[in-house]
This record gives sequence, C-alpha cells and structure tokens, in this order.
Amino acid sequence: NNDVQVVFSGNSAQLSSVDRGGMFGILCEKFGHEILCDVQRQKKGSLLEAAKKLAVGEVAESFDIIHNTGGFKWYSSKARAIEAAVHQWHQEKTYFPSSSTLIIAHTNAEVRALNEVVRSYRKLNNELGAKDYRCLTNNGIVYISEGDIIEFRKKDKELNVTNGLSGIVKNLSEDKFTVIVSEQGKKREVSFNPKLYN
Repeated sequence: NNDVQVVFSGNSAQLSSVDRGGMFGILCEKFGHEILCDVQRQKKGSLLEAAKKLAVGEVAESFDIIHNTGGFKWYSSKARAIEAAVHQWHQEKTYFPSSSTLIIAHTNAEVRALNEVVRSYRKLNNELGAKDYRCLTNNGIVYISEGDIIEFRKKDKELNVTNGLSGIVKNLSEDKFTVIVSEQGKKREVSFNPKLYN
C-alpha cells in the first residue's frame, strides 16, 4: 500500500487533442481543482497587470495595456512586418549571440517567407556557404547551404532522427547532406541522401 499523490497541471479551457481530449477537464470536475493566481514571469507594473487580465479572459483590456507600453508594432503590410521582424531578430542575434531568439508565425506560408528573409540576412553576413542546393520537401522547394539550420520533419529509425530534431548543415552535395545535431549536450553527425529523406 503506497500513498501516492498525483498532480496534474494545465488548463481545461485549452483546446484538447482530437483523439483523446477532454480528460483533464473531467478529472477537474470529478476531483476538484485549484487555480494558480500568482503570475511568475512578469514581476511588476503594467505587464503584470496585462498578464493578469489576459489570464481571466479580459483580452481587449490586456491588449490595450500592451499597446500603451509600446508592446505591439504595427506595419502597413505583411511583407513590411516580416522584414521588421527579421531585422529585429538579426539585431538580437548580433548583440546577444549566445541567446536564442524565436520568430513565431501564424501560417506555413509566413514561416517560409520569414525563413527566406532570414537566409538572405545570413548570406549577407557570410554565415552560410556560397553554394545553394535546391531540395524538394513536403512543403515545397527550399534552398540549403552549409551553415543552414534544418529541422527533421519525419522520424527515421535508420537515421536515428525524430520529428522536430534540428541541426546545422556541416557539408552537402547533390546526394549527401551531413548535419550536426545536438541531443542532451552530445553532438553527432547525421548523413542522408536528400532525394530519399526530404
């Protein structure tokens, strides 16, 4: 007989998975729940107030606060917004090279456009190899150079890669890409034919 306490943490209002969703909400109804009210990330001022309003569904009020603090940047077109986001990304990478910066987009088309603009910045700064290799992927044609960061999008036991694993392209030819991946602090090389694993 073991005394065990199981603690689930989450949000029952969040969209659940298609296959087996909804269990978190059912457990909350059956066994009760507690609501965490203390905001940990924002410590003081208007951003703390905005986070608290957002947590209780007061989205418009929260966005007004963020807007008034200069937290939103508005642009006349999507293309201008993409260019500005990549420019900001490039400044962050320049001033804080050891930190990570993430650009988030709404659609795959926007991700693709952002990646192309990021590549042009990296090319101008000589961060990528001179030669581009044209690759057909499940998301269309992409161009890859030495130094590019790529993400594997399909699990492959033979290559020992999982969906979402990323790495830096070390060298490449028409029929062989070699990528350095890092997992749990250990680096290893993955080589594959881009015509077979695309």
